[in-house]
Amino acid sequence: MMKRYPGIRPFRTDEQSLFFGRDADIERLYRLIDLEQLVILYGKSGYGKSSLLSAGIFPRLQQAGKRRFWEIRLGPYKRGECLPPAENARMVVQHDASGTALVPEGMAGPSLWQALKNAQAAGRGSFLLVFDQFEELFTYPPEQILEFKKQLSEALRSTVPRSYESALAKAGLSPEQEDAFYTPFDLKVVFSIRSDRMSLLNGLRDYLPNLLQHSYELQALDEGAARAAILNPAALPQYAAPGAKGDAEPLFDTAPFTYTEDALQAVFAALRNEDGRIETSALQIVCRYAEDYVASGAQSGAELRSAMQAERSSATQAWQAEQSSAPLAKHAERSSAIQASDLGDIKLIFRAFYERTIDALPPGEKDSARRLVEDLLIKDGIRIPYAAQALLALPGVTQVLLDRLSAASLLRVQRDEQGRMIYEVGHDTLVAPIAEAAQARRGREEKERLKAEAKKERQEKEAALTARKKARLVAVGAILLS
Repeated sequence: MMKRYPGIRPFRTDEQSLFFGRDADIERLYRLIDLEQLVILYGKSGYGKSSLLSAGIFPRLQQAGKRRFWEIRLGPYKRGECLPPAENARMVVQHDASGTALVPEGMAGPSLWQALKNAQAAGRGSFLLVFDQFEELFTYPPEQILEFKKQLSEALRSTVPRSYESALAKAGLSPEQEDAFYTPFDLKVVFSIRSDRMSLLNGLRDYLPNLLQHSYELQALDEGAARAAILNPAALPQYAAPGAKGDAEPLFDTAPFTYTEDALQAVFAALRNEDGRIETSALQIVCRYAEDYVASGAQSGAELRSAMQAERSSATQAWQAEQSSAPLAKHAERSSAIQASDLGDIKLIFRAFYERTIDALPPGEKDSARRLVEDLLIKDGIRIPYAAQALLALPGVTQVLLDRLSAASLLRVQRDEQGRMIYEVGHDTLVAPIAEAAQARRGREEKERLKAEAKKERQEKEAALTARKKARLVAVGAILLS
């Protein structure tokens, strides 16, 4: 069964029916792609660029059916584990055109142009390459970046590259094959990149001089769009057809529900940024909480309380007291409308997300994860990025742990200009909750330290008292024997 809200991860293409609030962005970006050859989609982390592409643009392209498209993610560079970016792109296209060889492998070195030419021969000549998280390109060695921009520039021109022209005369192609060889294909490219990494694109302008001419900035949601993103998924029917319960498999594990106006206003007030807009990832965390812990009638209040007991600090217990007894006692009799009181302190929902992420780790990793995130990656309310090499030198921190925290979206990883893997807390919305968790943990540790010191002091006093008693007994014995 699907969830109505994906939480912190991006929407997938098969979740397009759940993707609301971005209709204007989908229309504008689609039109820009249709008009221009190369488009930059940029926006801050957490604003939903990947979701816009996967659940907005890709379904629209599939519906239009006039252009073959490929989504390409390069991934951060790992020595010996990653294909070079040009090879990665070529292999994605080539896999789709397998069995077609208008341009034989031996005619010239394999290239992105060659793969697209063979895809053209397979029956379609209009293409779109979408590079999501394109900032990852700049984690690769300079020579691989150079080869990528050379091959992409060659493919965008679409005319026969000089290296292939010189080999063409020796290939012995028929006139029909030559005509097909020289028939240009139509290629468009979209680069999706974080706005704080836009300056990196200047390094591609020697081969792609018009790179920054056509761009689309994705902003956080305004209140109207956020309202649609909250209400519309919740209102979808639980079953594929109304009244089709019977033996039909439900689409969702919750019945339709809604939010009262006071609940909506509470969410907006808690999540508005300095521009009065609402970050998509933060909104999805709150909505997923509502679906999992408030709207669902499948769990009892006791089970919900148990799920919330990730961290047994005094602060967490206070939070649980606010979140549990009153709202959960009403759970069975509450209407399908979520009220502000059901959500409680919305900032604590992000604390719950953090606590559940830590609680999902194997027991031997939880303490190391807390100290890594709470003591190192956040300082004075600011996210602090650290290189993997420095983190892996810490006690208890392994690559497996870093991978787990990254997969859960608690941490974000990227490679910097020096080629180092850099880790930081995934979103600013998590900073305050993590800082509160850290304060609670340190308070517990201080109590435990004082308790241990008091116990040690008592033991030392008892040992000294025992020693004095023994000394007196020895003295008395010596007197008696004299």
